[in-house]
Amino acid sequence: MLNWPTISIVIPTFNRKELLSRCLDALIRLDYPKNIYEIIIIDDCSTDGAEYVCEGYLRSSSPRVHYIRQRVNLGQAAARNTGIQSANGEYLAFIDDDCCPDNNWLKEIARTFKRYPDATAVGGSIINGTDSGLAWASYILEFSSWFPAGKARRVNNIPACNIAYKKCEVVNYLFPEDYKEIGFEDSLFNYTIIRAGKTIIFNPKIRITHYRGKDYFRRENFYFCQKRYALGFLKGGHRVFGNWGTLLIKRPILNLFSPRIILVFFRCLQSWEYTRQFILNVTLIIRGEWLRNKTIYLAANKRMKPDIFV
Repeated sequence: MLNWPTISIVIPTFNRKELLSRCLDALIRLDYPKNIYEIIIIDDCSTDGAEYVCEGYLRSSSPRVHYIRQRVNLGQAAARNTGIQSANGEYLAFIDDDCCPDNNWLKEIARTFKRYPDATAVGGSIINGTDSGLAWASYILEFSSWFPAGKARRVNNIPACNIAYKKCEVVNYLFPEDYKEIGFEDSLFNYTIIRAGKTIIFNPKIRITHYRGKDYFRRENFYFCQKRYALGFLKGGHRVFGNWGTLLIKRPILNLFSPRIILVFFRCLQSWEYTRQFILNVTLIIRGEWLRNKTIYLAANKRMKPDIFV
């Protein structure tokens, strides 16, 4: 491909300056013509000095780096919406500050859009970059649908840490900002465009590595993430899963049987390493899944306040 498209990379960030710096280093080094992609950092009112980390990158003229600071902390959805409105590229590529892309990330995005001209969005696989039991358990529970395996295919959802959109087709859509503390805003954004008849393509060759900060990702953070997911699912995230999601909301007792864990295990069978990590960390995985499902059950039956963890 000789005529590479212009791409705007959008990174929401909040109080993770060390991870952000590693992400920016990787983005600056991407194997892509430097004059046709830009990096837009949306700082969601960080208090850890992230703006000083960004200063050195702002001097880069190739690729161009932009820094936008939100006036107040509004969450990732609002940050991504700001990024959409600020972007100049033909395509919007989203990544999180705790992720690093493969060097050919943008080229694989561009090639996939060329291969699937009807696609509104393309995205790819997520790889665990932190070798700890907590990180592996969290990774398997959160990202088993996007392991780096299989062929390119149509899907209904890809996380916003590794997805790109045709700007002209999504510029009038918004990530739902009322999901600030409980997630699912990216899934619901994708749900909206799927409902509008648009196409999302998953290509496992579009790869990013996801890191967990060892200094702040502890057991309580792991459990909190499961509760957070549960409340997002209950509030509206279940719609992403179609009839199955609706059934789990209408019959919340079904959640206590943890039906999803079986599917997660079969996904792990795609790779010996993932199977091994599932076995090694099975206690954490089961505890996390049980806590997630119990939270859905209790909140759905009004036995706990739906905002108790946020």
